[in-house]
Amino acid sequence: MRLYKLNDLDLLYLYKLPHFSLQKAIKEAPYLRDAYVELAMLEYDKKNYLEVDKYCKEADTESAKKEKELIEL
Repeated sequence: MRLYKLNDLDLLYLYKLPHFSLQKAIKEAPYLRDAYVELAMLEYDKKNYLEVDKYCKEADTESAKKEKELIEL
């Protein structure tokens, strides 16, 4: 059995690039909650539960704002 140790390049592809892309998606369309949920899933994999809570709350807030706007129309 061969053990594989993650190096900096692996961490870049596994976490930093998706994280950067999702942050960019949030800046472009903050009213969509998919990027928030994906970020929460990335943070969950890293066992960073405070960030998971933060992104889930932001997704819920954005969803509520969108729902309120639709009701007003």
